[in-house]
Amino acid sequence: MKTVLIVALMCVNIVLLAALVADTATGQVAAQARGNYMMFTGKVADNLGAVYVVNLATNELAAWQFDPQTKRLIPQKKRSLAVDFRPSESPY
Repeated sequence: MKTVLIVALMCVNIVLLAALVADTATGQVAAQARGNYMMFTGKVADNLGAVYVVNLATNELAAWQFDPQTKRLIPQKKRSLAVDFRPSESPY
């Protein structure tokens, strides 16, 4: 299982590096604010590995689940942490 997580982390790092290189090539680096990213691994249903990336600049959470049959990372729906953790409107 450790090998699966290491491979998943390596794949995410490659994707992030490719995105960085592509963004730099377009010349929009000065126009866009760079984000601070926090990446961590975890387990989801049926003990499958997952990689989570939090963009601290935009407060978004992205996740990729590792599929052991195809040995690929499957992107999951992004979440807005600002929306998920907004204050409750409860009167109590």
